[in-house]
Amino acid sequence: MYEPSEYWDKIGKVSTPGSGDNSGHFSTDETGTSFYQLPRWTTQPKYWEYMQSNARVLDIGSGNGLQVGRLTQRGVFAVGCDIAFALLKAAKENMAAHGINEPMLVQWDGVRMPFASNTFDRVTTNTVLQHVVDDSTLDSILGETSRILNPGGLFLICELVSPRDVRTAPHVKMRSTQTYRRIAASHSLRITKIRHRASTYIALQSVYSRLLAPAAGLGAVPNSMGQTSPDTSAPRARNINRVTSLAKRLARRFVSDFAKLADPLAATLHLDHRLAGQDEIVFEKDAK
Repeated sequence: MYEPSEYWDKIGKVSTPGSGDNSGHFSTDETGTSFYQLPRWTTQPKYWEYMQSNARVLDIGSGNGLQVGRLTQRGVFAVGCDIAFALLKAAKENMAAHGINEPMLVQWDGVRMPFASNTFDRVTTNTVLQHVVDDSTLDSILGETSRILNPGGLFLICELVSPRDVRTAPHVKMRSTQTYRRIAASHSLRITKIRHRASTYIALQSVYSRLLAPAAGLGAVPNSMGQTSPDTSAPRARNINRVTSLAKRLARRFVSDFAKLADPLAATLHLDHRLAGQDEIVFEKDAK
């Protein structure tokens, strides 16, 4: 069963700080290799075009501190919150490696925001809400986001989306843009801008999770590395798992290479808006 605080605390414990132009590693395996390709520390902060110097910004699910650190270095008052204490520790160490010794980082219970109403001008979050698999919890988070935003403030998100809501892993639920629109609207947050980047790779993952896996009776869904976690107590089972793991890696490689050709074709045929992918959405809180 997916327990967010436990899951992300484990991620935090195998994350490392960076230095120089290195952003640090967000989760590593036993060889020290990062599971996720992170941008360099010196890259532009996400949603930078909305970050006026006098803005007060909260980053939800601040992870290893990239967004908060980069904004802080550029003169923006930025606060980070995360559900995992270990990730907050990694973020503090990561930012200290880049000369930020007193970052504004707060532990968050996953729902209730520890801030007063009308505190922030901007709230950002990057591939975090897709890990909120329970819709009622997502509803609460959006309600809290609206509460702490100033009237006219902006909520900027970047998430995996699918034409239909589908859970692709224990810790991932891809939702439709319309689901985000509907829940946000109930909390006085209206969409002012959407940028959709279609992905054949993500679309095939969505279709597999929604149709093929249940039809094949595959009860286990992928973890963060796209691998299942079956019982490996017997040697024969371990050998089978190695073969299965290799087959999955080859399949992912094939789909990834196929997507490089299919994505431009989908755009040429104007089908990209029908594919799953990643949305950057700007919500504005109603001025009252």
